[in-house]
Formats: sequence, C-alpha cells, structure tokens
Amino acid sequence: PTSYSFICSVLVRMAGTAQTMWYSGPQGATGFKERLQGAYDRKFYSSGILEDAGEALLLPKRLRLNSYALLMCILVPWGLFTGVSWAVSSSLRYTHSEASWFLVTCGFTIALGFLLKWHLHRSWQRHAKDDGQVVGPNLFLLLGLSSLTACSLGVMVGDNIYTAYMRPYYDLTNLGVAADVNPDIVRSSSYLDAGRIVFTKGTHVQQSLALGFKDERVYCVAPIANDNASAGLSANRSASTKTPVSYDFWAVGIDCCVPLPPASFWCGGAAYDTEAHSATRWMGDADRSYFRLAIQQAEVEYGIKAKHPLLLSWTRDASGDAERLRKAGQWRFTLWICAALAVQAVIVGIVAAHFSGKLSGSVPPPI
Repeated sequence: PTSYSFICSVLVRMAGTAQTMWYSGPQGATGFKERLQGAYDRKFYSSGILEDAGEALLLPKRLRLNSYALLMCILVPWGLFTGVSWAVSSSLRYTHSEASWFLVTCGFTIALGFLLKWHLHRSWQRHAKDDGQVVGPNLFLLLGLSSLTACSLGVMVGDNIYTAYMRPYYDLTNLGVAADVNPDIVRSSSYLDAGRIVFTKGTHVQQSLALGFKDERVYCVAPIANDNASAGLSANRSASTKTPVSYDFWAVGIDCCVPLPPASFWCGGAAYDTEAHSATRWMGDADRSYFRLAIQQAEVEYGIKAKHPLLLSWTRDASGDAERLRKAGQWRFTLWICAALAVQAVIVGIVAAHFSGKLSGSVPPPI
C-alpha cells in the first residue's frame, strides 16, 4: 500500500513531464488525466478526474510524435505548390488570368496564416514562461515557412512551364491551320490568323538566301520558296527571272546558321529534309525585331524584297510539334510535383528526427 502509492505517484510525475511535437492537452492541471492529456492515448483512462492513484495501473502507451501533424506538414505545402504551379501554367491563366492569380493569392494567404498562428503562439509562450509554465516546440513555423516557399517556387516553376511550353501551345492551337499553301503564289497577309501552315510539295528553305543578324545571339532567317515549274505562271513572280516579287514566308531560328554568305541554315532540324514542307508560327515576341533586322540585311545583300514577312519555324510535322509542346509541359509539371513531394517529405523527416530525441520533459501547452 505505501510502496504501491509511491510507485503510482512516480508514474503520474513521469506522465506529467512527457513532451510531444503537437499538443492538445491543458497545462498546469494537477489531476492524473490532465497530466496525460495530449501525451498519451485517451483510451487508457476513463472520463472524469482520476483521484485514486490505484487507477494509474492502467499504464499508457509509449510517447510518440503526432503523425497527423507531420503528415499535414508534408501534404499542405505540397498541395499549395501543386495548386499554385497548376494555376500559373494551365489554360486557366491563358483564358482567365484574373482567376489564376486570385488562386495564387489565396495560396500565399494560407501560408501567411500559418506564420501568423506561429507568431501568436510565440506571444502566448512568453506569457506562459512568465507564469512558470513549461512550453515546447510546435510545427506552425515549419508549416508556414514550407508553405510560403512552396507558393513562391510554384509561381516560378509554373511561369517557366507556361512561357516555354503551354503558352506557345495555346497560341498555336487557337490559331487556324492552312493547307496547300504555295509561297510563290499567295501573300502572307492572307494567313495572318494561321498558326500552322502546310505548304505544297516542292516547298523548301532557300539556303542560298539565308542570313543572320548577330547581337550576342545569332538571329537566323531564310526565305521559303517553291521551285515547281507551275509556280512560274504566278502573278507573284517576275516574268523574266521567275523570282518571287516578294518573299513573304521566312523560316527563322536562333543560333542555327552561318550568319554571312555563303550562309548555311539548319534551324528547326528539318531545313535539309526533302520531305518537310510545313511550318509553325514563331511565337517569340521579344525576338521579332531582331529577325526583321536580319530580313532587311538579306534584302540588301541579295537584292530581294520582303514586303510582309511572316516568321515561321520550319518543321516536318507542324501539328505534331504543337502536341509535343503540350506533352513536354505536362511531363515537366508532373516531374516537379513529384520532386516537391519527395523534398518536403525529407525535410519533415529531418525535423521529426531532430525533435524525436527531445520527448522527455514537461508537457507543453496546447497550440
């Protein structure tokens, strides 16, 4: 009886000094139940205040980290990264830009809310220490910083995918498709709404008229022409030389040519492919002025005209190129979200391993 009561009192004191990662029980209570609150599984004690030390023989389970809190620290930042990067890179941004950035703002608001919760808890901890209470760590700082970092990276990753792959894909698919276009007969002004152009057989890149404009990078241009004999009857050709009056369709690229005569042009990977006779619209707005300068140089160098040059990327399969842009963007999005999940799991695992060795101490207050 006396030794029995002593052993039970020791167990109560040990339970009262246990510490977990994420707590929910009250602090400063003197009862057996209150000392166990948040540190052990509730099913090991009944309802009501346990005043009889004999009931302490219902020994609790071993103290464990709060697995639910750790899981939330993995899934919440990962979910924010996935949602923000999707909002920035998907068709939602292309069609409803305001809604896309609203979702991004919501993500940052959630992250800042976690940091605010951590700040409020820190203020509470200072008051608790003044009252002589023992306080412990919490996960809101990890959750807030991880969420804020995830949202920031989500914006950068999503914007990169959108700029490099998804926006060109949306631009191409929203424009029309033109087939059986003879560049020696028609003018480019008739195809300003075309994103993919399939030329007539015999159409090729005029290697002998290629040129490049160099400004740190080499901006390469070469006219697209058709040498079929039937094209000689075109109103767009000179009667004496059978040379087009104006080269309106131009294959372009960056750092893929010999810039000065005798020039060589290999942009798009299909310039020397005799079966290639299609092109996609060049969507890089920032490069247009450099390409036009290169075309003006070619006009002077070769004595040709380009009244309304349409900038194109020469390819073997214009429709296939557009689909490859979509698949490349989706593949990179999937790769990033898988990497984000793995990295966040590793970070939370390191934090859990760090605090798992600090589970001996006083039960801190709830957060």
